[in-house]
Amino acid sequence: YLTIDYKIHNLDTNEDVEKGQLYQMVAGDPHYASNVLLPEPGNYELTFQISEPDLSRHAEDVKKFYEPMTLKWEFKYDGAQK
Repeated sequence: YLTIDYKIHNLDTNEDVEKGQLYQMVAGDPHYASNVLLPEPGNYELTFQISEPDLSRHAEDVKKFYEPMTLKWEFKYDGAQK
């Protein structure tokens, strides 16, 4: 019940190269995923923006699930495997 947006930023060229939303999937286990093709080898930053769950629930002691969050990772991409 999450909305997870992603953005991939090329640190070498200072350009955003890909952005979108991860899809909810079930293939053995529930998870979120999206296939992304990076245009070239280089240094990148991946950012996830995760929303609050879009799920109603009855609980007197819980006013909300959690605040939206942003997570970032830097990584080096050496190129596609052939």
